[in-house]
Amino acid sequence: MATYFVRWQANPGNWPTDPKEVLAAWEAACAGGDRALADGSFKEIRWFSPISGYCIVERDTKAEAMATVAPFFPYFSQTVEETAPWEEGRDAQLAAVRASANAG
Repeated sequence: MATYFVRWQANPGNWPTDPKEVLAAWEAACAGGDRALADGSFKEIRWFSPISGYCIVERDTKAEAMATVAPFFPYFSQTVEETAPWEEGRDAQLAAVRASANAG
């Protein structure tokens, strides 16, 4: 299973302008986040600002990760990036740099 870093950002132009409707939209979005944490769809959700943050999603494919966060659109846009475990990334990076250093 792969781990995906999903950066999310509210799309203010897609939100209602009436304060009561804004509240209802935020309550729905937060309830969706709570459900995703409770059912394991999201491993973690964190905030960068009042309108942006990230979540961690574990899925077999990027398409599955994208489908997991799709229900939050159009109120939120997401960028989905696969991450590599530290050991795998470290080993790949060091192997590439060592090969380059030994080539010349």
